[in-house]
Amino acid sequence: MPHRMSYRKLRPVKEAKNKIKTLYLHNALKKRIKMKKIISMAAIAAAAMTALSCAQTPDLSGEWKVVTINGVEIEAPETEDEVAPFINFDAESGRIHGNTGVNLVNGTYELSGNDLTFGTLATTMMAGPEPKAQTEQEFLAAVNEVKSAKVKAGVLTLYDADGNVLMTLAK
Repeated sequence: MPHRMSYRKLRPVKEAKNKIKTLYLHNALKKRIKMKKIISMAAIAAAAMTALSCAQTPDLSGEWKVVTINGVEIEAPETEDEVAPFINFDAESGRIHGNTGVNLVNGTYELSGNDLTFGTLATTMMAGPEPKAQTEQEFLAAVNEVKSAKVKAGVLTLYDADGNVLMTLAK
């Protein structure tokens, strides 16, 4: 006579399988909830970082006198006719106006967080004495390399793409 299993013997096996299935579904649900929490926390962190980066955009508005270019201190004008190099930022229009020490300079700039770039600059074409002409060349070369800016304690520092200081300016 063939061996038959009774329903009673199968019932515990079936119940065990149902418990395993229930535990599996419960664990899957817990993992899904945990993942949603992680994603939510990451989204909140990203939003907070975005808000902080916007809040930390330096205020460049106004006139900044050039103090150093490539680590070399700029000499003060010797006469009343001479002008010290400066950059005046107009935040509303995104434009700059300034002086290289010899010529006037005008153009545009874009500031996003600490990222700063200058557009094409227009300058007058007056000749100047050699030390001032050299300062002008260094001024224009530095401005063309600017990639970021930071303001701390009334000093505006302009950096290149590698984080090297190009210019420091003061109000």
